Amino acid sequence: MYAQNSSKNVKLETKATGHIVESDGSSVPFATVRIKPSLQDSTLSYNQITDNEGMFRIALPRAKSYKLIVSFVGMKTLEKEFSIPEGSSSFSLGKLVLAGESTDLQGITVRKARPLVKMDVDKISYSIKEDPESKTSDLLKMLRKVPLVTVDGQGNIQVNGSSDFKIYLNGKPSKMMDKNAKDVLRSIPANSIKNVEVITDPGVKFDAESGSAILNIVTDSGQGLVGFSGSVHGSVDNNGSVHSGLFLNAKKGKWGLSGNYNLGKQRMPKSEVWSETRTPNLHSINEGTNKMNNYYHFFNATLTFEIDSLNLFSLSGNGLIWGGNSFSESFERTVMNNTIASLYRQKSIADMDGGNLTVNADFQHATSTPGELLTISYRFDHAPNNSEDNLMREQLDPVSGNLLPDKYAEQFSKNEASMNEHTAQVDYTKPLFGARKHTLESGVKYIARRSQSEPLYRIRYSPDGVFVPGSLYGQDKNAGIMNYNQDIYAAYFSVSSKWTSKISTKAGVRLEGGKLSVKYKERSEADFKNSFLDWVPQIQINYNPSLYNQFSLNYNFKIRRPGVTQMNPYRNQQNAYSVRFGNPELEAQRNHNLGLTYNRFSGKFTFNSSVTYSFSNNAIQSYTFTDDKDPQLLQTTYGNLGKSRSVTFSLFGNYTPWAWLRIFAQGNTSYNYLNSVSVKSSDEWWGSMAFLSTQFTMPKQWNLFLVGGFFSNAGFQQKNTSNYFSAVTLSKGLFNEKLNLSLTLSEPFRSKVTYKSGSKGQGFETNSHFTNLSARSIYFSVRYSFGQMKQQIKKVSRGIVNDDLMNGGNKQGVQGGQGGGVPTGR
Repeated sequence: MYAQNSSKNVKLETKATGHIVESDGSSVPFATVRIKPSLQDSTLSYNQITDNEGMFRIALPRAKSYKLIVSFVGMKTLEKEFSIPEGSSSFSLGKLVLAGESTDLQGITVRKARPLVKMDVDKISYSIKEDPESKTSDLLKMLRKVPLVTVDGQGNIQVNGSSDFKIYLNGKPSKMMDKNAKDVLRSIPANSIKNVEVITDPGVKFDAESGSAILNIVTDSGQGLVGFSGSVHGSVDNNGSVHSGLFLNAKKGKWGLSGNYNLGKQRMPKSEVWSETRTPNLHSINEGTNKMNNYYHFFNATLTFEIDSLNLFSLSGNGLIWGGNSFSESFERTVMNNTIASLYRQKSIADMDGGNLTVNADFQHATSTPGELLTISYRFDHAPNNSEDNLMREQLDPVSGNLLPDKYAEQFSKNEASMNEHTAQVDYTKPLFGARKHTLESGVKYIARRSQSEPLYRIRYSPDGVFVPGSLYGQDKNAGIMNYNQDIYAAYFSVSSKWTSKISTKAGVRLEGGKLSVKYKERSEADFKNSFLDWVPQIQINYNPSLYNQFSLNYNFKIRRPGVTQMNPYRNQQNAYSVRFGNPELEAQRNHNLGLTYNRFSGKFTFNSSVTYSFSNNAIQSYTFTDDKDPQLLQTTYGNLGKSRSVTFSLFGNYTPWAWLRIFAQGNTSYNYLNSVSVKSSDEWWGSMAFLSTQFTMPKQWNLFLVGGFFSNAGFQQKNTSNYFSAVTLSKGLFNEKLNLSLTLSEPFRSKVTYKSGSKGQGFETNSHFTNLSARSIYFSVRYSFGQMKQQIKKVSRGIVNDDLMNGGNKQGVQGGQGGGVPTGR
């Protein structure tokens, strides 16, 4: 920890240590700790700022007694008298609890604004629980306030300007987030979440495919509290969408239980779609409408048992059941040589259902050596995914619009798929040489994935005809039972070192290998397999020039392995003018990332800036092309196209000038370049984002939230697209905030929103528009809280941090204390 210097010459013979926490047991980093010994010089004060884990260690002179003073913005100052036994070289004050601060003015409670953002050199944490808007909002909306995270008007998420990231739940990968992220996040009430962590530099402890960042969602487990509490909530909007749920939290003795259950349905009223495809001799235009209805059930539960002071067992699970249906109708006309060549009417009715079930079991063992920890974990995932689709296609006379004889076709398709995954992992952390200047982390991991899909295609040529095997575009030729097996094994090793009070480093390496195979029960000639072995290094250098400033320089190496869809060579054609297929010759993409980060933290202002340079010499990229055999057919596949380069610059600021006003602002811009030898093409593009949010805390428990954002992006062969969004929310707390009501107006300045996209390459051009006709919507929600959780009066102290994402960090408080809390005159 960083301590102030002084010329005072006092002999330091003992030391005091402690852990500053909030009432819920979470650590308080950057709290100011002052200790005043009872000496003749009453001006002496030994000061320190707690580290990122809320720890402090201050060297002191001998005295009969001492006075401890702990302060932090938005919390009551803690004062405590203590003494150190004669002859003791150190004394532990244990956990010291800071309570929230409020003032009662004629019946109006005014709470001081507390910092919502905590920054580390490789992680930024946003306290969802402390944000007043969380009481009546969902998690997807709250993500717009999280540093480096952007959510556009359609709910698409990016981290630091990139879609290359993973979402974790309580420090573990979440399968349901991989495929249904925005729908799952929209279904989670924000008040059930403790904080969201943005891990900007995933180390070797994480999978080599963890992406450029990790978004870790930490649920509220009531750690450090005893009692029972919960809440019920419900919401509805003018489109007919309904959401409701229950959140419970209980702790008694060594047992703890927390969980939530949510259900709802979402209606997406009619929207308009338009698209066109252009080649030298063809112009195809598709116009239509669609609408969709979805339902979901989501649950999450965690059970913990403290076996003794050194051992902890936890069992957790989460699940998602979802389903829905959609209806679309469109007209497709084809123009060749300035003449309408064909006109089709197409209708589609689809039903979908699926879900995900995850069960985690963890055993954590701490030794008598502080900081030494062994964790043994097992996880099971099961994910079914089923769909049915009826596609009716009629050819019409281009002039009269009447149905042509014998030009009716109806395709029925069905697919039943599922995935089972088993993961076993062992992690070990140990301070080296009996000190905490150096920390070793190591572990091993094994993953076994087993997936299966069984597609079915049938077709008929009259509305009352009999379905027979077949398909509109030959998809049935590639159908059949497919089994996908993948085994991954990994080991990692890293060392974190604190060299001085200002400089720390972290270095490590990960070895990851495995194999995959795809087998078709009825078409063995289509089988393919692949194996891999990669090593992934990491280097990080941290520099703290002063109390509230942090610099970090890091390098890491990430792997992006191709999936089954990208490698499957069989052609998937959904219309007459486009086909998509994979490339079994794909190699794993290797990304090199170099980043520089600066953090500034003070009581009213939090600032983060970063610049990242990434490059790869074998980038995996989808691309579209045409050939001479069928110049009207757009063919899309994947390849290791060549050299890719990107530079991203990001800014985030959180300013609280007064207790009643909080301002969030963030933005990023990126430059991207791809030079492809294989398709003889190069492309460069820019992407940018800007976001502003203002939060007003008013008397009598009224709150006002204003949100707005702008997005612009492009890609290889992709045209630049841009859009913006805005929303305003008014909330009211009643009965000492036991009951909370809120009203949200989305897109107050426009009733419909059109999202545009397109692509352009040699011999082709495409454009598409999606128009949401009900963009302006009104959303009403209500939440009622019950029960009470209190600080546990006596709790067994243990050295276990139940967060496997804490990977050493920057333990300045511990190291600085060893150097001595230098006295200053007061």
